[in-house]
Amino acid sequence: MNILLSGGWGYGNLGDEALLEASVKILRVLFPQSKITIMSYDPSESNILGCEVVPSLHSAIYGRRAFKYLRIYGKSWNYDKYPKFIARIINKFERILEPFLPKSTALLNSFKMNKSAMKQYQEVFQNADMFVMSGGGYFNNWEDSFNSRYMELLFAKEANIPIYICGQTIGPFTEEQTKIITPFLQGVNGIYVRDMESEKDLKAMGCTPIIAPDLALSYVGNETLSDSICIIPAEYPVAVRDEFVKAIRLIAENTNLPIVLTVTRLYNRDINCLEEVYVKLKSSGIDVKMVLPKNFAEAKNTIKGHKYIISRNLHGLILGWREGSQCLCLCNERKFISFMKQIRHENSIVDVYNAKAEEISQMFSNLTTLNENHIKIQNEIAEEVIKACKRTFNL
Repeated sequence: MNILLSGGWGYGNLGDEALLEASVKILRVLFPQSKITIMSYDPSESNILGCEVVPSLHSAIYGRRAFKYLRIYGKSWNYDKYPKFIARIINKFERILEPFLPKSTALLNSFKMNKSAMKQYQEVFQNADMFVMSGGGYFNNWEDSFNSRYMELLFAKEANIPIYICGQTIGPFTEEQTKIITPFLQGVNGIYVRDMESEKDLKAMGCTPIIAPDLALSYVGNETLSDSICIIPAEYPVAVRDEFVKAIRLIAENTNLPIVLTVTRLYNRDINCLEEVYVKLKSSGIDVKMVLPKNFAEAKNTIKGHKYIISRNLHGLILGWREGSQCLCLCNERKFISFMKQIRHENSIVDVYNAKAEEISQMFSNLTTLNENHIKIQNEIAEEVIKACKRTFNL
């Protein structure tokens, strides 16, 4: 069997590569004799042993635009490193030049791909026996990404192959996008989502999704944990950064535990925040280490092994928790709330954008007193994920 697998790979979000790793492992268990072809926005980021990797439709239609949209480190202008007036000049200059710059293999804002590209992707789908759109949070109202996912579903439908959506966060969509995509979602063979809001939105479209935890939680680690804290900040405004630094200082002073700072997204704003938080903590006398991972393997190795995780990014929480870490979530968006409820930690969520340093510090103190059978919960959730996958594929 030839399986064509797409998802949120190659966008500089290293945590999403954990979803790719889990997707491939699960597909190999469920369909052991299958050949898996991965569609990735940046194939160089998505090398999985034994799989062919091809550029995604998103990259074929829109070229490198996602690097600029997401502000990927090393692949786009790092505006936040410049004074605001210089950043505005650079941005204006780019807008003036944009009409004269080479475009990708498609007319932007349309689906009229050139004949060569159209034929290439039609063949990719026609050579597949099954299309799987796997995890990540990229099927939403981001226009370029929505259009690309729509095209994937369209090509799969034209190839008359089974379509499965597995481990996704889906939506929110605009009203117009909802009208366009509803008939396609109603026609897929199975849908499994990882959060309650996606389930709610899909049911409103007339779909019958399965809801289960993140695919990456199909893996259960048994890492030996050190008495240390791994902190994963993100793109905080300056005022939030200052309060966050104050909170980390309080935690460091109260616990005297070693602290490692890192990121799971190679986005300019995340890295700028990481570096600023590091400098401020060091200048205030806090002994802290900073790690900037180059790839998923480095991110995974940096996060695992710590007794505590404090993270604004979902896959920082996932990668830590599945190895046995206790997690403090710094975001109250819908997919974060769903994840924390699924791991029975809904009381360990704090909105870093509105919380005071003392509140964050107190939430961490509460985390250190938790007494639970972590391995039992991990195994239960891993089993739930595998069962959800089997139900999705009607096995």
